[in-house]
Amino acid sequence: MSGVDTAACTGRYRYSDYGKGSVIKVKLHNFMTYKDAILEPGPRLNLVLGPNGTGKSSFVCALCLGLAGSTTLLGRADIVKDFIRRGETEAMVEITLASGQAKPIVVSRRIKTAQDSGGTSDWKLNGQTVVMRDVKEKMKELNVQLDNLCQFLPQDKVVEFARLSPVELLRETQKAIGDSRLADLHNKLIEENVKCNSSARERASVANELLHQQGVNDRAKRDVERFKNREQLLAKIELIEKKLPWILYSDALGGFVEAKTKMRNAEESLAQREQDFQDSQEPLRLKAIEMEKAKAASEPLSKKCRSNDAQIDKLPGSMHELQSKLEEKRRELANLDQKARDAKAKVKKAEDEVATAAAELESLPPPPQGNEEKKKGLQMQWKELDVQNRGIDSGIRDKQEELRQHEDDFKRAKGRLSQIDNIKSQRLDTLSRILRCGDGMRKAYEWVMQAKQAGRFRGPVFGPILLEVECQDQQHTRYLENQVPMSVWQRFVTVFREDQDLINNHFASQPGSGQGRPFCPIVSNYTGNPQTVITHPKGEAQKYASYGITHTLDQVFAAPPVVKHVMTDEANLNEAYAGTGYTQSVVERCLQENPQLANLWTPESNYSVRTSMYNKDARSQSVAPVMQRNLISGGANSQERDMIQNECNRIAQAIDAMKPDIQEQLAVQRGNSDRMAEIMQEQKRLSKEVQDAAHTRQIKATKLTYKQGVLDKARKQPDPRQKAPELQKAIQNCSWDILKMIQSGTALFQQFLITQKAYCVADLHHREVAMQHAALKNASSSNEQEYRSYHEAVKRLKASVAQRRDHVKRLKAEAEEKTNGQPDEELQQAFCALSGKLEELQTEMVRLRAEAEGIACANPRVLQEYQERQKKIAEMEAKLQSQDDELATQQERIKTLHDQWYPDLLNTVKQINKTFQRNFKDIGCAGEISLAEHPDYDKFAVQIKVKFRDDEDLQVLTASRQSGGERSVSTILYLISIQDVTVCPFRVVDEINQGMDPINERKVFMQLVESACRPGTPQCFLLTPKLLPALPFTAAVQVLQIWNGPTIKQVVGSFDQAKVLGTRKRIWGYAG
Repeated sequence: MSGVDTAACTGRYRYSDYGKGSVIKVKLHNFMTYKDAILEPGPRLNLVLGPNGTGKSSFVCALCLGLAGSTTLLGRADIVKDFIRRGETEAMVEITLASGQAKPIVVSRRIKTAQDSGGTSDWKLNGQTVVMRDVKEKMKELNVQLDNLCQFLPQDKVVEFARLSPVELLRETQKAIGDSRLADLHNKLIEENVKCNSSARERASVANELLHQQGVNDRAKRDVERFKNREQLLAKIELIEKKLPWILYSDALGGFVEAKTKMRNAEESLAQREQDFQDSQEPLRLKAIEMEKAKAASEPLSKKCRSNDAQIDKLPGSMHELQSKLEEKRRELANLDQKARDAKAKVKKAEDEVATAAAELESLPPPPQGNEEKKKGLQMQWKELDVQNRGIDSGIRDKQEELRQHEDDFKRAKGRLSQIDNIKSQRLDTLSRILRCGDGMRKAYEWVMQAKQAGRFRGPVFGPILLEVECQDQQHTRYLENQVPMSVWQRFVTVFREDQDLINNHFASQPGSGQGRPFCPIVSNYTGNPQTVITHPKGEAQKYASYGITHTLDQVFAAPPVVKHVMTDEANLNEAYAGTGYTQSVVERCLQENPQLANLWTPESNYSVRTSMYNKDARSQSVAPVMQRNLISGGANSQERDMIQNECNRIAQAIDAMKPDIQEQLAVQRGNSDRMAEIMQEQKRLSKEVQDAAHTRQIKATKLTYKQGVLDKARKQPDPRQKAPELQKAIQNCSWDILKMIQSGTALFQQFLITQKAYCVADLHHREVAMQHAALKNASSSNEQEYRSYHEAVKRLKASVAQRRDHVKRLKAEAEEKTNGQPDEELQQAFCALSGKLEELQTEMVRLRAEAEGIACANPRVLQEYQERQKKIAEMEAKLQSQDDELATQQERIKTLHDQWYPDLLNTVKQINKTFQRNFKDIGCAGEISLAEHPDYDKFAVQIKVKFRDDEDLQVLTASRQSGGERSVSTILYLISIQDVTVCPFRVVDEINQGMDPINERKVFMQLVESACRPGTPQCFLLTPKLLPALPFTAAVQVLQIWNGPTIKQVVGSFDQAKVLGTRKRIWGYAG
């Protein structure tokens, strides 16, 4: 911790000169643009001077962050590590404050970078390690309010202060006074007023509901009486409904007893029929057993007959096969002599063919001689010509490659000339030149055109928009080029999301070049209806024809409907109006008489009017010149075209000079190639002579070998007559097989006849027993049918009895349900008073029901609702009394708080107004501060009225009525005026004099010096890049000149401090 000399704090000032909480010293290390710097302000007015960018606002940031203020108060970086000097890992801010006691307060904050966060901070308070909360508590104790724009107004918050509403200005002023009592009382008043209004609304709601419920009950009394009469009739109907089930139960019980007696008689008859049926079943069973035994005896004989029959059926086929085999062997034996004669003739023929082939081989001429020596000589000539051709070919290839390069360059140059001469190409060049994207835009356009031709898009695709627009009028073209931003001119437009995604995905997937990322065009997807007529919310152009206005900008050009809608939506063309030279002369009157016009174009200027989002009466106007952009009409310059044309001429001359030389070399090469082809043909002829002779000899030798093999094979074949004994034996065996089959068939047929006879006897016995069984079965069926008839009758009677029993039980349960069990004595007496006949009771119930229904009752719950409302009315009366008491208590609390807050606030505003009027009077103007009261305390406000000209009345200070300089003057004078009533330790105002004219700046500076230098006023910091010359200074003014920058050492060497500041204190902070 650096100590402070309380006797001589900064040389000119003593420690006792500084008020409690004032800034004595600020020490910086690696903070923003500073490497090391120390600033020692004075106790009164401190002017922090320095050109823009030297670090004045960095001093404000240091005050804020060093005293535990939030980064959001600065409007700059959001995280603290961004305030560390570039290239460093930590920064330090140390601020010394007056404590009002013997020793000052030293707050130190060390900011460090952190990889996964916005940075960390280490805090020290008077050398002791603390946390940020402790520092904030100490600042609150010193009444340092960094979040109050009336006390701490950094550069990036000046506009925000000017935009404070009167209500917000009152709250900031109350906080700036220093004593939080007024602000706390105001907040309590607002809170109590909200509660009171809520209670009053709730009380009124309860009172209205009470009156409503009382009125409803008064109207319901007659309905209640009629409802009671109806209830009596319904009670008698209910009694009848209870007795009716008991009468029904009694009748059903008698029927049940009768049905049960009938069922018992039927069961006795059924038992007798069952015994008769059982007696007839035994003979039938015995006959069935006898029938099964007869069937079992006949079945094996039946199977044996079928087996013999199958074997007899196979005999003819087997006999036929043996006879066929016998005939075949006899034919083969008869043909053996012919086969022997054929084999002898085949051997003779083979011997003749062998002799012929040997004679042909011996008669062949000898092979040619000397052909190999001739081929070698020809080969040497061919190689010499080939070497010569290779040399010529290499030279020709080099020249042809050079020629192709020239031709490619010529085609590219010609293509470039055609592109320059094409309007769309010119516009593509213009876009590429402005966007600095090289040939990226042209490649994007060409790819989209190719994709359209290939049918890859679902719908139409347009763009870039600059290529789709045609405008005939030169003046309208200039308007359009200035109105539509470049981001719109370069867009492609689709009407389906998948087309947009296709384009984006294609260019996103392209690899980057050496210069960086690939060019990605902007693609918009239009989802509206392009046939919708474009409307003009500010009115049609004809409405303003008297001012020379002819069109809205959406009417001055031709384009596809989708493109026109996109341009209109993006650039508000339907709200921009095109004027003429006459419009220029009457533009002020036009805008004054037509306040709805916000965008007007004339040949020389564009007039733009903006309305505040917060105050519809606040309007500001700006005028901009109409620039010549040459987007639609412009193209490539003539100098570029001449340069490309000269290049085409040069390449064409080079091509013409190269072609004759190449043709001459090609002619020599063709002559050599012809001679080489002749040599190759001669070589082939010589080779063919040798090959043909060898081939002919080989064919003849192969033929002789083959014929000799055929002869050898024929000689080795055996004599066919050797097979005669074998065939005779096979014929004898077949004859014996046929005889054996005839004998076997005879025995099989005899066995079949014996088995068939036995089967017929057994089958007749089985049929006889079956007929006897059928007769017994028919007799038994008659007894069974009679038994089943009686059984079904008993079954039906049992079902009837069970049904009646269930019916009786159900009727009894229903009756008991009606009466909740057996009727008690009282209910039985009531039943006795009624008729005991079912028909009479039903008739009486119909009569009573008709009488009850004749009494209209729209709401069956009328009695219950009446009683519930009575109860609710009593509760609401009690609640209303309680609310009246609570409301009276709240109003009393509000009156007490109002009496504590309002007089002091009114006196404070009057005091500020007195100073504000005096300050404005001193600069030759008029100003007034008043308290705008309202029934709702959250709408109390401070109203500032100013007058800067003699011919006007006091006007409320707004962002639209006064100029920027006038608002700056009013703001600084208001801050000066509240100094007399505030007890804050210091105030910071950054570049508030920007926008003031020299006269007002001088007057305001004098007021600031006079106010800030009075005893008892807080310390003040005014930051500005410049001051007017010859301003008056007093001893209470401390000038802090910022020296900060990379070349500051050279400037320091030639700077004479004494000439500029005299004996004033200086401070340097420079980048190391």
